[in-house]
Amino acid sequence: MKTEYFISKLKEQKSKLDVSELEVWLKTTYAFIEEYFGAISSRTQNFKSVINDFTTGKILGFSDGAIKNYKLQALEYIDEIYYLFK
Repeated sequence: MKTEYFISKLKEQKSKLDVSELEVWLKTTYAFIEEYFGAISSRTQNFKSVINDFTTGKILGFSDGAIKNYKLQALEYIDEIYYLFK
């Protein structure tokens, strides 16, 4: 996957955060990150940790503000990836 395409897909994903169902958005975004960096990359694993936390919250019940925190954490990881390419 070329870097320009990858960055454009991440930008597109960011724009879809509030219009998509969060679990689907997280998994789709993860798929792009995994495809670019590989499954064992720390960046990929960091993003996957948000999915794991979300899944746990879904099972146990979300605390107040949890959804917002998952979104913010995912966006932080995406912004860290942008920083790599500047």
